[in-house]
Amino acid sequence: MIAYNKIWLDNLYLRNEAALSFRKGQISSGEYDAVREKYPVGFYTPNIFVRIGLFILTIVIAVFSFALLALLLILSNDAAYSAMLILYAFISYGTLEFIIRSKKHFRSGVDDALLWMSGILFISGCCLLHSWPAWLNALIIFLVCAWLCLRFANRIMAALSVLAILAILFFSCSIGGTMVRMILPFLLMMLSIVIYFLGNTTGRRKIKNAYYRECCLVLSVVALVCIYVSGNYYTVRETSHMMFPSDGKPEGSLPMGWIFWIFTILLPVIYIYRGIIKKNIWLIRVGLLLVAAMIFTIRYYHPVLPVETAMIGGGILLLLTAYALISFLQVPKYGFSDEENGEQNEPAVMNLESLAIAQSFDSGLPEDNSSQTRFGGGSGGGGGAGSEF
Repeated sequence: MIAYNKIWLDNLYLRNEAALSFRKGQISSGEYDAVREKYPVGFYTPNIFVRIGLFILTIVIAVFSFALLALLLILSNDAAYSAMLILYAFISYGTLEFIIRSKKHFRSGVDDALLWMSGILFISGCCLLHSWPAWLNALIIFLVCAWLCLRFANRIMAALSVLAILAILFFSCSIGGTMVRMILPFLLMMLSIVIYFLGNTTGRRKIKNAYYRECCLVLSVVALVCIYVSGNYYTVRETSHMMFPSDGKPEGSLPMGWIFWIFTILLPVIYIYRGIIKKNIWLIRVGLLLVAAMIFTIRYYHPVLPVETAMIGGGILLLLTAYALISFLQVPKYGFSDEENGEQNEPAVMNLESLAIAQSFDSGLPEDNSSQTRFGGGSGGGGGAGSEF
């Protein structure tokens, strides 16, 4: 399914783990060099500055070539432009497959640009071809993003796939009756929960999905945020008043608003608590991020302090808390530390890495069997033994 060389992807992962161990002082420079030598990677992956430059250059070349072709053909209607966009999307996708297989590009900037162009051009061409319903447009986006995620293990495409499938549910239910609209936030939360557990289980418990480990992590993180957004009082109330008629009800009213206030306040606390219990750093990070969203929501409807005072006080409190935690966790306590995180929650993957690193330290010398017992070739006597046995 994945377009990149799987052996090189495995070797790249082992190299990254060895680099992390080297930075933490767990292996020597000689051992790190041995790992790099034993597990070669043939991808072309330049540094970040070259990657950005190649990305921009590829976009510029593609835009000018597309504009030149459009001028030569002198297209006169939307259907012709749509067909041209879709055709150019397939050309971009074919070029992407070619440079990955033949030129061995991996996150070089060129493959990033071609991936985005092929997806955007195809979606634009389909949307321009016909005035589809909103949910159908979301379905097209989901199919394109899901394929690009599965084929190229692109993390952003994984995030867009989650948002697209939630958009399908949202737009499908928004044309329903009053009861469907009332339960829509709960349906979105339930779907986000399913996506979270799916991404978490798939990414952390199955070795065969190791190439999509980062994509599954993105799925889980985006799903966690979507769970909160779906139940946040501010988003539910504002979306309800913006998209659905109030039917003569007061502007500030929201049916079952107290339930969404509970979600707004409790979900960040639950995330942080579960993260501490499970030693999951991403749950803690998302929970801390959503604490800020919770404070914003509360302050939006119930202001207590001027915004300047609140921001200064909050910044000072965060700085003091961060300093206290860093000082407290310089010596690891209760499974937490302020050192660089090399989180691995897959015992099987860890065993595989340990075996690979251990093999890389092999001296490569032929095995010495001089001390081992060999049978045959000798002579003996006595006790009925014959010669030369």
